[in-house]
Amino acid sequence: TPEHDEILIRLAEGLSRRGLVGNFHLTGQMARALRIRGRTDVVDALRQHEIGYHSNTHGASPFLAGILEDNTWDEGLAQVLPTEAKGLRDVEELIGKRAQYYTLEFIKAPQLIHAMRLLGIRQLGFSAIPTFGRAAVWMAGVLCCGNQLMLGIEAAPDTPNRLERMRTKFDQLYERARAGENDGVIRVFLHPYKLITPSTRSW
Repeated sequence: TPEHDEILIRLAEGLSRRGLVGNFHLTGQMARALRIRGRTDVVDALRQHEIGYHSNTHGASPFLAGILEDNTWDEGLAQVLPTEAKGLRDVEELIGKRAQYYTLEFIKAPQLIHAMRLLGIRQLGFSAIPTFGRAAVWMAGVLCCGNQLMLGIEAAPDTPNRLERMRTKFDQLYERARAGENDGVIRVFLHPYKLITPSTRSW
């Protein structure tokens, strides 16, 4: 929705003002929406950051997991390769540079991992895979980040004072990173809609 555009530009510009580089995982659908709405200001703000690709239509029908589950390996690949290639191309044409990685998150199907390799894009996995206290682990050639530093839980729409909680958590991690306590990377896992949706029921 147009409201998402405003969240994106606020996040991108806010990080830039602080000298921080964010990584934004765009879907093909979001790239097409920004182009149709003529939001060159949002695109310019995003260009200052690292861009990842996050599937063509995210959870919209036809859902990738269903396609891959109900087809053979070859049939599944034949269906997802064209649509994912289109989404990836739309993101890259909008931003004007190659997406740095594909973000798996909700789909961990091996066919999709293979499809992204065929498209020549590296992959990140935000998942429940145990990381044994480490910031990240490798699984099937995918870098899977642990959830120790993610802020998604503080952003749930029904959480009281959620923005204040997120700000406090971010500031704590930032100060720890400045003190050299960790690698200086703050992993924020947050869908923009969680900042504008009033209740859990809505999402």
